[in-house]
Amino acid sequence: MTAFLEKGIKFYPTDHCGVIRVKDSGICPYYLYMILDIVGRQYGFSRSYRAATERVASVRIPLPPKDVQKDVVKAGKKVFEEFHTSRMTIEEYRNKILTILYKYKILEEIS
Repeated sequence: MTAFLEKGIKFYPTDHCGVIRVKDSGICPYYLYMILDIVGRQYGFSRSYRAATERVASVRIPLPPKDVQKDVVKAGKKVFEEFHTSRMTIEEYRNKILTILYKYKILEEIS
């Protein structure tokens, strides 16, 4: 499970929750939030198979050029807004995000 907080918002992690701060100007933080949710599920992370530090170290994140990341973020934020203003399920939300990632060829569809 992932969430996104704008820079400067106070957050206090616990032993079950961590923080990732983006320090590379070539990475859009919101893009990282979106892709981690999808890729984390592909790696099987869940409440029972935790995304422990050792496991996360093996995760490979597709990183397109920043202009592509910005386009993906723009499209993803529209879906996020739709999710919060409609009766869309979390599964429908994730499928729409996947569709965006397929469209920009960040992830490949599995037949």
